[in-house]
Amino acid sequence: MELFVIKRKVSGRGKLRPDLWVFRDKKQATKWLNFIID
Repeated sequence: MELFVIKRKVSGRGKLRPDLWVFRDKKQATKWLNFIID
């Protein structure tokens, strides 16, 4: 099973911390990626 991982940086208390999103399929990952960007 292939996992698609999306990394994003979230600002918290003035600091940037990496946030990890793992998805089982590309369709779901794309949907979440669009949601994160918007």
